[in-house]
Amino acid sequence: MNKIWNTLEAVFGGLCGLALGFIMPIWPFIATAIALVIADTITGVLAAKKRGEDFQAPTFYRTSQKIAVYMVSILACEG
Repeated sequence: MNKIWNTLEAVFGGLCGLALGFIMPIWPFIATAIALVIADTITGVLAAKKRGEDFQAPTFYRTSQKIAVYMVSILACEG
């Protein structure tokens, strides 16, 4: 049982190292994209309030979609 655990630990450690090695060089781009999407959402909500429009939960669902699309795009450009 100990041998299986050591093997799983080594595989998991290797996969985490591979993922971090792939993501760490581009983390500033990922952080910037997330910050810009959040700023876009905040300004959109403030503009809707100023116009007297009602915003709903799909607005925030689209925000998560934007973040996902930007992350995949950044990762695709890295690969």
